[in-house]
Amino acid sequence: MSAIARRALTLLLHPAAAVAARLILGGLFAVSGVIKLVEPVENFMTAIHAYDLLPVWMERPLAETLPWVEMASGLLLALGLLTRASLVVVVLQLAVFTVALGSTLLRGISLEDCGCFGALGFKESNGVAFVRNLVLLALVVRLGMERAPRWTLDRWLQRPPDDGDTTRDG
Repeated sequence: MSAIARRALTLLLHPAAAVAARLILGGLFAVSGVIKLVEPVENFMTAIHAYDLLPVWMERPLAETLPWVEMASGLLLALGLLTRASLVVVVLQLAVFTVALGSTLLRGISLEDCGCFGALGFKESNGVAFVRNLVLLALVVRLGMERAPRWTLDRWLQRPPDDGDTTRDG
């Protein structure tokens, strides 16, 4: 193994890499959800419709609920609260989004904007978004390697009280 590869592996396995991956992934999902929530629901419905995957009657309910799920799961993941559960929800969303993007590529549907970040002004084609999602899935793999995620609210809340600490005794 080359010195560069060894150094890259060392950095990837460092606990800070998992924290960075958690913050990036959680932050992206939280921001994406918030952006969609502050915009008219019709904007996101238009993006969903462009994928040509769902019956029209499902577009509005999905456009109304998915941003809440994105925001909540992203925020929980970034904070490290209910870390494993929120990671599972984020992974499921990311997998579905990636499959949907791949489906448009295979069917020759060209999207001007994947709809991922609403009207933030950051528009991506389906090809660019598909590749981005593959990179995000690599972050998920890094997060999945952590048995006991560090620097999370979960871990802080599970700490036993210090001797003499009366604040947790009630």
